[in-house]
Amino acid sequence: MKLAFLTNKSVPFTDLLASFESPAPGVLDAYDKLQDFSILLETNCHLPDEACAQFFVSATDMDTVTKTVIMQEFQEAFRLSAEKVQKYLDDGQRGIKFVKACRILKPHNTILLSRNKEDYHAIPAMSNI
Repeated sequence: MKLAFLTNKSVPFTDLLASFESPAPGVLDAYDKLQDFSILLETNCHLPDEACAQFFVSATDMDTVTKTVIMQEFQEAFRLSAEKVQKYLDDGQRGIKFVKACRILKPHNTILLSRNKEDYHAIPAMSNI
């Protein structure tokens, strides 16, 4: 049951993580991928029991208490991971402010990003623009 759950849930995580394995990482995509990763972890922290019922179909002899304990284990793992990724996004790395600011250089991001010039001070010479 746990293996089926992990197999099912691991696909979107491994897809996101695989994007960081490129020999030529794209700094403009890095922060967006980290945000996607954070959102994916957060949504899995709050899985309703009905959403996970498929993983318990073959476990006909498992009582409700055991199922609840297993779900709590997974939810706790997602919660702890989400906290770590969020800490990383909130200045956990020295260069994260630069990566976050560089998103302004991608034209399709400009609609969603701040218009406040100070938010991009991590980009050298941005204040000259």
